[in-house]
Amino acid sequence: RYHLLAGAVEEAGLNTLLTAHSADDQAETVFMRLSRGAGPHGLSAMQDITYIAAGAGAPVHLVRPLLGFSRAQLTATAGVFRQPYIDDPSNDDFGYERIRTRALLAALEEQELLSQKALLRSAERMQKTVRRLQAAEKSAFQSLGGCFYGWGGASVERRSALTLNPDKAGGLIRRLIFAVSGADHAPDDDAAMGAFERALASGSSTLDRKSVV
Repeated sequence: RYHLLAGAVEEAGLNTLLTAHSADDQAETVFMRLSRGAGPHGLSAMQDITYIAAGAGAPVHLVRPLLGFSRAQLTATAGVFRQPYIDDPSNDDFGYERIRTRALLAALEEQELLSQKALLRSAERMQKTVRRLQAAEKSAFQSLGGCFYGWGGASVERRSALTLNPDKAGGLIRRLIFAVSGADHAPDDDAAMGAFERALASGSSTLDRKSVV
């Protein structure tokens, strides 16, 4: 989805894509990722500003300016300004995990067992943690002689990578695979580290059909 949107933005000669993700979407994302046992990256949920790409060109800014506002607030505001909007029919389809999650969270909030505010607070705290991890990953990338290439790949020095602390390696390799893969979401740390270890052992590996050599 984001790959197609990034391509459309590039074709229009623009560099920024805005989405209308709301606080409700953010809370639902935290809950769904928590149900999968996600770590700090997953529980940090959606970022206000991030980057996506359709290819090896300059990345597109993905901006979510409405994460601090509830869906009810946005709908009411559109009504006040008589701004037409489209209500996606899939919002009533319980075949989707997000719709089931939405109903469950409403019930939990009504029973005062879990609030949207608490989920958003957890996401904010995880975002701070992720920023610290990213700073450490950037430092590790530089220490490994890391390099990005115009054709869309990245590399680190193999000999130096062998000495990398596994706790740091997982996040760094996850981030690199995400940066060059064009995927909507980054792989989890364990999957990324597994692909990296296989590449170190045998000379090559793949993850989601992307090569790690």
